[in-house]
Amino acid sequence: MRLLFACLFAVAALGSVVAREGRAGDRADAFPEAASGEYAVYRDKSWKEPTWIGFLQYDGNTWGTVIVSPDSGVRVSILFSGEPLDGKLVLVGQRILTEPGKDDIVYVNYLMRMLPAMFEWREAARSAGKAVDRKETGRSPLLPRAVRLTREDASFGGAVSLTYEAEVPAFNLRSLFGKAGAILELARSGRVSAGGDDAFFSFSPRSEPRPAAAFTAKRGLESDVKTVDGVDLRLDEQWSMVADNTFFLGGTAMIVVDTLDLAFLELPRDGLPLSLLRVFGSSSPVAWVEPGSAKLSGTADRFTIENLVFDPDGGKMNRDIKTCVVTADGKRCVVASLTVSDDAYLANRAYFDAVVGR
Repeated sequence: MRLLFACLFAVAALGSVVAREGRAGDRADAFPEAASGEYAVYRDKSWKEPTWIGFLQYDGNTWGTVIVSPDSGVRVSILFSGEPLDGKLVLVGQRILTEPGKDDIVYVNYLMRMLPAMFEWREAARSAGKAVDRKETGRSPLLPRAVRLTREDASFGGAVSLTYEAEVPAFNLRSLFGKAGAILELARSGRVSAGGDDAFFSFSPRSEPRPAAAFTAKRGLESDVKTVDGVDLRLDEQWSMVADNTFFLGGTAMIVVDTLDLAFLELPRDGLPLSLLRVFGSSSPVAWVEPGSAKLSGTADRFTIENLVFDPDGGKMNRDIKTCVVTADGKRCVVASLTVSDDAYLANRAYFDAVVGR
């Protein structure tokens, strides 16, 4: 339930930015403008110790950055101000938010280099990046193609390849690879609320998921079709209805159906799958959406968004499957959210797919 509320809050918060996105399939759409508060954190393998680096955009001139190396006890956070100029970001001010240690200067310098680099790389990708063939990426035709940029970077050992995807917040960068393999890989992304940037600056890598309780769906039970806001759910006696739009399968799974008013949330009808993929792929304090786990399928009128979501409190990995159905008048979108432990889903895939009509 907490995941649904977090996603609906994100829908309302993100509406103003996704409204500026255009039709899927145009390369320019791979670089939607970042909304205030969007952030992305990357596993940074250019360091010997396990290290993560993150970028938070407050507005076009203000960014927060963080670098965390748990094994070394390093955590450096800096607030930067800068001016975009001719495709580059010129830093004009900085404020270190953490108590500096005697060995932190190397991390401070790294953040000072990486923030302008992220800005410059994206500007170069906008003009010189190449759209990646869908056969290589397996991306849905409902999404813009990924964009790849190749350039030389001596600090990373020479030629690097950067991949950009429209659903990734902040700088749209999914990954950066060098000749020896991955250098930057997206680890977490989301959007902080007003006054809530501690969710970004206090980043810590997630723990390994714990196994969920075993579940085996009973076979051969008769299913009733429950229609909620025009969405059909095939539920047998193992499910219990706790509200007109909410159903539980013990402690294993739940379904919640809600309706989004697209005009109220400033969500454009055109490009809606991308808009909602960005929203439902956003992590929150109560849900860590695994980057790279998203799957989008269907048509522009009825599509499914699937993510793996880690529950920090319970320590379990869940499968979140959202069936999105646009109403005939195009003004609303009904979202049926099935959340089930990933272990239970993998052991009973056909059963859960049938519940939501996949």
